[in-house]
Amino acid sequence: MMGLLVFREQVKAFYGKYSRYIMPVCKFVFALTAFISITLNTGYMVSLNNPFVPIVLAVACAFLSSAVITFFMCCLILIHLAAVSVEIMVVAALIFVLMFLLYFVFKPGNAWLMTLIVLLGLWDIPGAAILSVGLVAGPLSVVPVCFGLITCGMITLVKADLSVLASGTSSLNVIQKVIYYMDSVLRDEKILLLSIAALITVLIVWAVRRLSISYAWAVALAAGTVLYTLLVLTGNFIFDVNVNIAAVIISVVMGIAVGAALEFFLFAVDYSRTEYAQFEDDDYYYYVKAVPKISVTKPEVQVKNITEAAEDAREDE
Repeated sequence: MMGLLVFREQVKAFYGKYSRYIMPVCKFVFALTAFISITLNTGYMVSLNNPFVPIVLAVACAFLSSAVITFFMCCLILIHLAAVSVEIMVVAALIFVLMFLLYFVFKPGNAWLMTLIVLLGLWDIPGAAILSVGLVAGPLSVVPVCFGLITCGMITLVKADLSVLASGTSSLNVIQKVIYYMDSVLRDEKILLLSIAALITVLIVWAVRRLSISYAWAVALAAGTVLYTLLVLTGNFIFDVNVNIAAVIISVVMGIAVGAALEFFLFAVDYSRTEYAQFEDDDYYYYVKAVPKISVTKPEVQVKNITEAAEDAREDE
């Protein structure tokens, strides 16, 4: 255990020293992975299927705010949808505008969560991030999470109904096409189930994590794991949503691993040394529970030259 704690301090020290280089690289890799995944799942605008397009966009995102990644992702999706149908692109644009209005007015800091959920949703493992969102983000984070799942639904529906929605092959007029697409998005039972499960899980994990109980993060992680799994599997059984059970299990296992890693790096405390204090002033009684953080330093290795030590001993004699 001591070795792991030393490793944690080394990682934190390394990040603190080189964060100005690490963050751009991480944003570049994250953005590039997201843009490539979106291109592979859409690809309707042939001119954007050039591999240099996601690379150039990812390079730009590396040196800009993380919210720009979500903005570029939405623009990329809209351009691909416009190649299918302008009407579908307008519907998607209205949904994106609604998300930005709902989220950026209140808490603009975690917009990149939408990109993360879209990326994992395209891989069919959105649950891998749900537990971590509840641990490290606030309750308003459910907005980008749910909109990320809705975005995945929009992409999947266009792929499934391409012959119906495409401008050149569709027998529907403009109004019928818009109504059909909006109805399909709003009535997608899988996206609705995953959104409800994500919303409830994030809120419960966040609430439990904030409790002043021992091992709050571990309890929140366990509660979120059980709750999310039960919600998805129960909804799949009752509504026959056709959720990939293997993907749900894989995503939950990944979520546990990521959550445990976050707890280790962000909330490592020693509950065996918990202290309780009580004091008062003119207006209140205060009851304080103090839990010390686990903190170690890298052991310093001292190398002693035996030859020089022997010579110093002879001189002393």
